[in-house]
Amino acid sequence: MTILTVLALSISLGACGTAGDRKQEQSLRGQASAISGDADANAADASYRDEIAKIKNSGSTEAAQILEDGKITEEELVQLGSSYAQCLTSKGITVDTGEARYPGGSISPSYGDDALDKRNLSEDEIAATNAADEACQNETQYKNIVDLYLSLKENPENVDNDQLARQQNDKTLACLKKHGIVDDSVTADAYDELATMGESGGTSFDDLIGKYALKDNPAYDKRKAAIIEQCGAL
Repeated sequence: MTILTVLALSISLGACGTAGDRKQEQSLRGQASAISGDADANAADASYRDEIAKIKNSGSTEAAQILEDGKITEEELVQLGSSYAQCLTSKGITVDTGEARYPGGSISPSYGDDALDKRNLSEDEIAATNAADEACQNETQYKNIVDLYLSLKENPENVDNDQLARQQNDKTLACLKKHGIVDDSVTADAYDELATMGESGGTSFDDLIGKYALKDNPAYDKRKAAIIEQCGAL
């Protein structure tokens, strides 16, 4: 099964998550590329006032200093990640650094080879790891700073997920119409429901669009599949 097939099916099948989950996935579509550069909290102070104030008042000296000039720089983000990792290490916790879309990579405490299920550690070890993580988060505010950095870069106006998803779906529909993948009779409301829920008015995503990206479908079209992906429908 191709990547396009998996992506198309993940949108069209209702069993893949709740409507809220799918709307959040929709809002992030087209934003999967690497995020870099400084994030300006000054320009978005009104949108993220509560989040900024919470970090500044958290008691973390390093986090407060980062936000003192109203910006989160790449260098600051990398250094804060290093501080968080050093804090975990000092408490005897192994650190994982995974791939991420932001400077410094994704830093987290290790739970062993099966991190999602945490089956490699005893209950006491898991509790100790969680306690160390909480203490280091409180000390550095690393995850809160990372979340704020990504929000400032990707959603500076702090638009809610539903509205952000709708904006993205409207852009995607316009692109699909421009390239002749769907005709002008498809309304913005219908496409939003189609992209969010996987079907609209008895028509499924695959019936209208996904069929062009599914190699085992007689309607498969390599050129159209590429356009669909470029438009952000996959």
